[in-house]
Amino acid sequence: MAAAMFAVAWGGNAFTPLLGLYRDTFGFGELAVNTLLSAYVVGIVPALFAAGHLVARFGPKRVLTTAPVVSMLGSLLLAAGHWVYPLLYAGRAAIGLALGLGMVVGGVWLTALSSPPWHPVARAGLGARRAAMSLTSGFGLGAGAMGAVAQWSPLPTVLPYSMHLVLSIIALLMVARSPDVEPPPPASGRAAPPGTGAVHLRVLPVAPWVFGSLGLAYAILPQLVQDRIGSLITVYSAVLCLTSLGGGFLTQRLLARLRDPAGVPSALIGFALFVTTVCVAAGLMRMLSPWLVLVLAGVLGSSYGFMIAGCLQEIENGVPPERLARSVSLVWALSYAGFALPTAVSLLHRATGLGHARILLGTAAAATLTVAVTRLLARRTSRAAVAPVATARSEAGPVRPE
Repeated sequence: MAAAMFAVAWGGNAFTPLLGLYRDTFGFGELAVNTLLSAYVVGIVPALFAAGHLVARFGPKRVLTTAPVVSMLGSLLLAAGHWVYPLLYAGRAAIGLALGLGMVVGGVWLTALSSPPWHPVARAGLGARRAAMSLTSGFGLGAGAMGAVAQWSPLPTVLPYSMHLVLSIIALLMVARSPDVEPPPPASGRAAPPGTGAVHLRVLPVAPWVFGSLGLAYAILPQLVQDRIGSLITVYSAVLCLTSLGGGFLTQRLLARLRDPAGVPSALIGFALFVTTVCVAAGLMRMLSPWLVLVLAGVLGSSYGFMIAGCLQEIENGVPPERLARSVSLVWALSYAGFALPTAVSLLHRATGLGHARILLGTAAAATLTVAVTRLLARRTSRAAVAPVATARSEAGPVRPE
């Protein structure tokens, strides 16, 4: 299942380093390119919300088997987009559909196999970390390999997709040999257990900035220095993806050893790092260079690593098994909403004439206010959930040994 997650993530991010190439080949403008980047949200959001129901009905193995197949279809459509470019949008939607299934179903399956009886000595959050690292490595290596091949390939918008087809076939074979697990019971109509609402309040407002950070690193900042990169834009984009996702992967490896460093939730550390980097980028807007963008991308990648691993760990530790798939789906859906950030920045820049620096500072301020308010609400919700339990225990009196 880790192989399937790796393969669909490879396909999901393989398109990113080719954005500059498509801009040059098809004459796409900034808004069109950013829209194409986020087009797979059309496929990913329905898949994320359907995945939980599909897992409960058919089990993880049968559902996950479809993800590499749909991902291969998406790559074929993207390759055909060299001649019929509207197929690029269909291909991106198919890639999103596969990625949505792979993230949720693979995550639930990995969580099950990282817990007793499959893994008797597993630490809390192990499944979430494994899922995050499988996806991050696929995102990073896919973008790096695709960019390198496309830079010097005779058919740069066709041949690179062949690597993903081979990987998807290998992933299918490995999924077929993996042990199956019982699907979790479907969530009933009962109210969520006490504390679940507080977990969602802590996690969900952070989630959109998970991929918002990568959208800033992939699309917004590189476009501001593109005139200084020239013909090396494709390989530069690949290095940019490797730098940012490499920072994310190393951060997730660190979190595999340290849980909530210094007692601060990992998701909150990542969010603070994201906001700080956005403000630094806005302040240095007139001094941006390709090298500085690489440095900022690495820091943004680390913030992504903290946020996604932290969000998934909090969900895994605070949500009951029958609600896990739906909660994971919600986290990923909101996370991918962050890829709309480049499109939103482009629209605001075009509609208002504001500079990118002011738009980014406004984004950072709005995000900080939202997370601060919801964290306070989460604290109150936790206290309200604990209070009835404490009152019942005090009224029952001390437990006397028999």
